[in-house]
Amino acid sequence: MPLRVIAYDGASYRSQMLKKGAKEFCKVITLILHFGDNQWKDDKELREVINQESVNEELFQNYKLNVFDIAYLTEEQIKMFQSDFGIIADYFVKRRKGYKTIENHKPIKHVDEMLKFMRIFAEDERFLQLDVKKNEEGEVTMCTILDTAINKGIEQGISQGISQGITQGIAQGKIIGEIATLQLVKILLANNKIQDIDKIYNDIQYRNKLMEEYKSMRGYKKDRSIK
Repeated sequence: MPLRVIAYDGASYRSQMLKKGAKEFCKVITLILHFGDNQWKDDKELREVINQESVNEELFQNYKLNVFDIAYLTEEQIKMFQSDFGIIADYFVKRRKGYKTIENHKPIKHVDEMLKFMRIFAEDERFLQLDVKKNEEGEVTMCTILDTAINKGIEQGISQGISQGITQGIAQGKIIGEIATLQLVKILLANNKIQDIDKIYNDIQYRNKLMEEYKSMRGYKKDRSIK
């Protein structure tokens, strides 16, 4: 994994260098959002994959990965998110803790994007066909989505999609990269711009502006995963 990330980051810097008249460059920061029930156990730095006998410690430049175990975020960390990503993080934390009933009554601001997220992890197109009804308050929450999924008989697909997907690639940093907005979230997280994360969900023009600004960076590509 470290070698792959180095290659991706290098390609991003190269794309900046090739721009005519480029004199200043943006930092390239790659994040690995790990949604597994177990903490990341793969290599986290270049040193771990290099033959130590061949390393001159004085000259060797190590390269560390930025790995976030979403299912292990604390309650305080989750509360920092004012956007729908906080609901996603809360969902995976509760799944990891073995909650039989996952309840989150916080209203979802962007239902369509949330359903796309669930579709990717469950690998079930039926999530895009769910007719999710609003609750008595006129809102859609994670509870209403899961209740609708259970009624459709596809809730099991969520568990299977997560466990199988993690084994096959999600556990190695597979990210919901085809959702451009959530890829932008990765970049903002790396730059500790929590307020911007909330703003991009409420201001489409601002979101598009940031996407254009960061489009040359590794974190904003239309790949489905970071491998």
